[in-house]
Amino acid sequence: MYRSVSKRLKATPTKFSSKNSSTESVSIATDHLIEMEKYREQIVTLKRQISEKERIILEKDKQIGELQGQLWQKERETRTKLQQIQKEHSNEVETLKGTIKSLRRQNDSSNTSKPSKKS
Repeated sequence: MYRSVSKRLKATPTKFSSKNSSTESVSIATDHLIEMEKYREQIVTLKRQISEKERIILEKDKQIGELQGQLWQKERETRTKLQQIQKEHSNEVETLKGTIKSLRRQNDSSNTSKPSKKS
């Protein structure tokens, strides 16, 4: 039954007065133009937002690069400083070992040169 009703509706021509029809088509065209203009404005706004976001991303990328460079430099300086401290420590240890060895020799020679007293 639904199909037969829809067929009848399609087959029946609708009659509008020419005055009414042209006014309606102008109204529809105006509505479409208004919609299109609104969408154009949205597109322009979205493009501006995209440009701003891309600019921000580029700034952040540049900042990240600079910070990574600074981090690499500081790590290099820290490694160099650590190596220097280790070298100084090793030299100090060797100096102290030499001093200890010298003092032991002196101690041993003073112990052997002194006659031991027996009571």
